[in-house]
Amino acid sequence: MMAQRLEFFNQIDEESIKSDENLQKEIYYDLLKSKNFSDEQAVEAIQDAIDVKKLESRAIKAVPELKGQANAVVTQAKEYKANRTKKEIETQNKAFESLISNIDARQSFIDGMSLNKIHKDKIKQNILNPVYKDNKSGREYNSLMYKQTRNPAEFEMLINYYDTLGLFNLDKEGKFKPDISKLKQVAKTKAINDLDKIIATEDRNVGRNTSVETSEKTGNILDMLERSMKK
Repeated sequence: MMAQRLEFFNQIDEESIKSDENLQKEIYYDLLKSKNFSDEQAVEAIQDAIDVKKLESRAIKAVPELKGQANAVVTQAKEYKANRTKKEIETQNKAFESLISNIDARQSFIDGMSLNKIHKDKIKQNILNPVYKDNKSGREYNSLMYKQTRNPAEFEMLINYYDTLGLFNLDKEGKFKPDISKLKQVAKTKAINDLDKIIATEDRNVGRNTSVETSEKTGNILDMLERSMKK
């Protein structure tokens, strides 16, 4: 609003004020209100100025003061915005630096799965390296941001699915403690199902195999079972 008032006062000239009594009243009224006059007091002062034929001159004299007031507000707002933007950038930079340093210091995200330098570098590259640039806005997106932007609804569903699996579990201190037991159970179930299929195939061939063939195939099944249980 003050920017619009400043633009108005920059464009108005003395001749325009002299030729328009209503404009004189508005300008003088604004000045009086800026000096904490009530509406009633301002109206009375305007009428007094009309009675003594001083409204025109007082309106002309009011313009520089009103212009100065508007300019001060606009300047203050610009400074406030600049300072706020600077603080926001500083906060973002600190948060980003903290993120990177925390990755370097992190030993693992999941118990039993340690992070080495290669893992950490790949995570940082995934955050730092842009994979897509929006030509309209000029904004760059890393891999995760781009995928989220491409399909936000699906991304939200997937995140909530992972949460139900336990990948975003928190401990009492508010730290993430991913639980992959459900994923392990799925993998284990699949391995058992695969084993069942093999055994079923063996059962259909009972009676056709020699004792040597049966021993060899049974040994293969036991080897596969041992590998599956280790996994």
